[in-house]
Order: sequence, then C-alpha cells, then structure tokens
Amino acid sequence: AAPAPETPPAPTPTEALLAEIRDELKARKA
Repeated sequence: AAPAPETPPAPTPTEALLAEIRDELKARKA
C-alpha cells in the first residue's frame, strides 16, 4: 500500500531549513 500523500517521506521543510541553518552556523563558528 502506498503511503498517504499527506505524509512526506523527508522531514518537513521547516525542519530541513532549521538543520541547514544550524549546519551553516557551525561551519561559520568552526
């Protein structure tokens, strides 16, 4: 059975965005 279209396989765009920002901040601090 296919997963519901409402459930995205990847994390929510907001979570992805936050993760990207965290990685960028870590890279700048390093």
